[in-house]
Amino acid sequence: MLKIGIIGLPASGKTTLYQTLKNNNPDTHGKNGESITTTPIEDAKLGELAKIYNPKKITKTKIELSDGPPSSSSSINTREATRLRNLNCFFAVLDLFSIDKKTNIMKNLHQDINAIIEELCLQDLPIVESSIEKISKESKKGINARFQELETLKKINKELNLSKLPEISETEKNFVKGYQFLSLKPIHFIVNIHEDDISSDEFIQIDAGVREKWPYLSFEHACLELEKDLQDLEEGERGIFLEEYNLNQPASETFLKKIFMITGRHFFYTGGPTEVRAWDIPVNSTIQEAAGAIHRDLEKNFIKGDVWPSDKVIELGSESNAKKEGFWSLQGKDYIVKNGDLVLIRHSG
Repeated sequence: MLKIGIIGLPASGKTTLYQTLKNNNPDTHGKNGESITTTPIEDAKLGELAKIYNPKKITKTKIELSDGPPSSSSSINTREATRLRNLNCFFAVLDLFSIDKKTNIMKNLHQDINAIIEELCLQDLPIVESSIEKISKESKKGINARFQELETLKKINKELNLSKLPEISETEKNFVKGYQFLSLKPIHFIVNIHEDDISSDEFIQIDAGVREKWPYLSFEHACLELEKDLQDLEEGERGIFLEEYNLNQPASETFLKKIFMITGRHFFYTGGPTEVRAWDIPVNSTIQEAAGAIHRDLEKNFIKGDVWPSDKVIELGSESNAKKEGFWSLQGKDYIVKNGDLVLIRHSG
């Protein structure tokens, strides 16, 4: 299950985002005072598959979402940093909701982005520096087994000293995976704006300005108060509400799609009369690894996998119809599962 933390400066809208994504699901409090909830991902495709299979059970993919305890400080304390290291990724909330329109909005936004990035870098810097020192001493004693790790740490150290989120390869990330650096975790920035500014041309220009300065950032804007209000409406009322603000869908749905995208995960489905279920796995997973996501014994005893594009099964009304039209294949263990595949695992267990 993907574990997502919400970070940002004080009073930026972090708790409003948490309440929006929580979507009335129950929550608990962690040992550091953080709020934690497990919430299902809304998935229209899963609903369409359920109409075909008419299963006893429908199981959505879930995420764990956490919101840190209230704080008047923009700094991350040691306990909070330790908690954040155990998460997979972050939503970072930026406040343009309460800002005085007479101020330089772009300047304020840049300052807030820099403040968040700098804080993440400051949390990682002492760990990087001490690790470089330790491994360098080992090298002087003739122990060179951690050479690639050392070189990666040096590269990260250079970026952190410039208050920049390190940009390193996936191979390099594997060398330092155990450190759980905050500055290497995927982040999706959400700019919290006022409902009057949703269709503002000014914010289209602001989006372009942020992407020009930080082309590697995942970034979008939304009115979080509006999103929270949407959760309190009946399904039929939501469409009218969205139309009033010229929106195609709740922004909260795109938040979760973006976070799965930047963490390199996607979905596949299983279906039958007992259960229709969505599963999330890393992009480029083999079908045997996907079988392991369902159950370890399926991975161990894997033989073959039946694969259909779920879009075609939905369009044509059944697995058999899709198969007749040529939208089916029997795949071996090295097949790379595509986003949206419908899968049936054949096994010897």
